[in-house]
Amino acid sequence: MLRDLPIGHVGSSNGTVEFGDTKYYFGYTGGMIGISAPFQYDSIMSPEIGHSYKTLGVEIKVANVSSDYISNFVVIMVKPTVTNYMFSTYHYTKVNIPIEDERTVDISSGLISETNQFTFAYASAPAFPSYGATLIVRTSSQSKQYSTYAGLIIPEAENDFNIEIHVYQADSSKMIIYVKPLY
Repeated sequence: MLRDLPIGHVGSSNGTVEFGDTKYYFGYTGGMIGISAPFQYDSIMSPEIGHSYKTLGVEIKVANVSSDYISNFVVIMVKPTVTNYMFSTYHYTKVNIPIEDERTVDISSGLISETNQFTFAYASAPAFPSYGATLIVRTSSQSKQYSTYAGLIIPEAENDFNIEIHVYQADSSKMIIYVKPLY
């Protein structure tokens, strides 16, 4: 399942790949490969052709490091080393919610044998890019509404529902959140 990604070159692929519950972004500048996963970043300094590097739930094999008259670039092959990295590593459940829609998911704790059902609704998109999106969280016993934006952990949800909600993306078409039980 290796995926070939030329990055850092004008006209190259955009350097993104998704494995399971995790979308990765790759970039190449200044002789360094940057790797970004939700809420995390790592880098590989001075990558060498033929070498493999493991980080953030993926293995990166460097196929080519080169330059032309326009730019420097690197070709990497990427494969996952962990299935569903965000869940396996941090116990986050990814929830993708289309605008003006909702998703119901079961959130299970790895510490105790407890599962709770939550409904997440993306009520309105942000007025400005990534600011002021409305998320509604419901259980069978309560409903709460939060104004949020990308990159924010909603601290009130910890007290209201005993879960951590980390907002990964909020735009005009969808909201992606990662939810982790605190029970």
